[in-house]
Amino acid sequence: MRCRYTVTMRLKIVPEEQMTPKLDQAIRRGLVICFPEDAEVFSQTRAWHGSAPVWTVVLEHEGEVIAHVGVVERVIRVGARELRVAGVQSVFVLPEFRRRGLTTSLLEKAMQEAEARDLDLGLLFCLPELERVYVRSGWISLGRRPAVRADETGAEVPLPEKNICMFYPLRQLSFPQGPIHLQGNDW
Repeated sequence: MRCRYTVTMRLKIVPEEQMTPKLDQAIRRGLVICFPEDAEVFSQTRAWHGSAPVWTVVLEHEGEVIAHVGVVERVIRVGARELRVAGVQSVFVLPEFRRRGLTTSLLEKAMQEAEARDLDLGLLFCLPELERVYVRSGWISLGRRPAVRADETGAEVPLPEKNICMFYPLRQLSFPQGPIHLQGNDW
């Protein structure tokens, strides 16, 4: 006789004002596992360079956070044009749960929320080797675009050249020409 069981996974959106200390700690634990080179930062905060998410999408399995994406809302400038963006940050899936399409589920949920919030587009920066993961989820690569951020002192700092820029069309179906200014720190 074969034993059957149901795997229960729960995908949910958590507005930052509803983030509990327990959930915050669980997300940071996952970030430390998936980004060990940034363990010092993620053991203390989920806000990369001080850019805290406005909402978070988490996937839980048996009460454990196994996947996550944070979303920063920001008005950026591209050339002379201002855009309201959903900045995707700190995407992770725990190693034992990878290769199941979970990142796609997380990103779809995040962009549905961004659309409900009437944002212009999704924006993220990633290493080139991760591009295919995001393309599968409908993201469009812009390659290496000139982009600057404003650090904690207000100084303009170029984003690392190792990253590529990707966008997800929402209200804005194409990405405008021109340099990108994040008008704040990166996420």
